[in-house]
Amino acid sequence: MVAGYQAGIRMPPPTPRYPSWRARTAFVWIGLHEPDEHQMRSVADVFGLHPLLVRGAIQTHYPPRLERYDDTLVLVLKTVDYADHDGLRDVRHFVKAGEVMIAVGPGFVITVRHGKHRGLAEVREQMHQSPTILKLGPYAVMYAIAGHVVDGYQRVSGLLKTDTRLLAH
Repeated sequence: MVAGYQAGIRMPPPTPRYPSWRARTAFVWIGLHEPDEHQMRSVADVFGLHPLLVRGAIQTHYPPRLERYDDTLVLVLKTVDYADHDGLRDVRHFVKAGEVMIAVGPGFVITVRHGKHRGLAEVREQMHQSPTILKLGPYAVMYAIAGHVVDGYQRVSGLLKTDTRLLAH
């Protein structure tokens, strides 16, 4: 998924190599799900991403972290979602885990998702409904995604409490 934004408004599909997307009021949001090395290197070439960032995007199982690579800030978060568990009696199987990496730099946000979780369509839709927030740029997207991940933990925690009470009876 690739989307471009200018002054908080979604624009026609952008050409990431076009210099105006690195302007102060414009950015590109590229969303990838479990990219292979070729896909990640292609994106890295366009945005000048550090090689360690590329490796971290295709390999998972790193702890959550916040790192800076040159002029790119990278946030890695663990995600959770509630599994369809009809017939399961073991609470350990009720939660699906994943990971999302958010790389933010001048004129871009790159999200890389691994594993099973709710995805980011809901975040994207909320951002589209709030052009004043989108106008704040790539870091506002990072903030919204982090909030979405935290909300997922709270939602799953509540569902687990309900289910474990039911299982105890």
